[in-house]
Amino acid sequence: MNRKVIELLKEYTPQERAQLIEKKFVDNIPDHVKEQNKDTFKILNTLFYNNKEIYVSKHNRFSDYPLHSHQFLEINYVLSGQCTQIVEGRTVTLSKGDIILLDIGCSHSIKALSEDDLMVNIIFGDRSINIQWLNDLKASNNIIHEFLLNVVRGVNNTEKYIIYRNHTDSDITVVLEKIIEEYYLNRPFSNTIISNYLTILFTELMRNYHIKAKEKITPHQSLILNILKDIEENYIDISLQLIADKYGYNKNYLGNLIKKQTNYTFIELVTRQKLIKAHTLIISTSMPINDIIYTVGFSSKNFFYDKYKQFYHCLPNESRKMNR
Repeated sequence: MNRKVIELLKEYTPQERAQLIEKKFVDNIPDHVKEQNKDTFKILNTLFYNNKEIYVSKHNRFSDYPLHSHQFLEINYVLSGQCTQIVEGRTVTLSKGDIILLDIGCSHSIKALSEDDLMVNIIFGDRSINIQWLNDLKASNNIIHEFLLNVVRGVNNTEKYIIYRNHTDSDITVVLEKIIEEYYLNRPFSNTIISNYLTILFTELMRNYHIKAKEKITPHQSLILNILKDIEENYIDISLQLIADKYGYNKNYLGNLIKKQTNYTFIELVTRQKLIKAHTLIISTSMPINDIIYTVGFSSKNFFYDKYKQFYHCLPNESRKMNR
């Protein structure tokens, strides 16, 4: 890995310095981005990836991290040393090179890391999972594919985490460390490169993780993947009737099936895709926001602003400013 990045990761963060002095966990998460319960808390996705689809951070050392869950997916990668976690009530120890993939809502706590223990968190939402890639690999019958497919469909995974013991696979290590380097060096086009590396990482994991899925992908799951791909490619003028005609289904039946399989209506899925495309244009171009609204297929500015605020928890101009 790049030497500059290694040195950055070894440096003490303000929270690490505080934890060394106070000998206890120092909470640096604002109250407005977490839901506090009696013995645990949930970190909301507004904290991390409002304006970055993928967020990378070092886990702070020198204190136990309390029980919590997330509204996003998370990969923990042990860069050096080791890490012990309590994940869904089970004790898990990760060593150098190991990876754990945590599902949305997975509860875990983390034992204090020492000076020589470095763990990096890669945080992302379901919209960072490449639908085309999932569709291309739908015949793989691999547990990682099944895990990600359920995330995209909004279906709860039976197992809330997957561990990959990566002591010898240099290809996976290279991809992980490229993601970390791109994030910390913040070079031009780093967000796009990181997004593509994430897909490569999942492909490498699938190639090397040989546990089969419990069940092969069903015809309905395959149909939903095809529909999600159609929405991703034709979100501007797609309609439920066109999709029903394409696949030979009754429109009302197909609408109900989509809702059952994804927890979203067809219209909600199309709106989400339009928002994602609009967000990409907002943060990566200087195109006027009014032009973007109509380019991605919205006919009402008020409707767009309401939905954008709900989805990204900020206004379009705020997204653009934070990415400049």
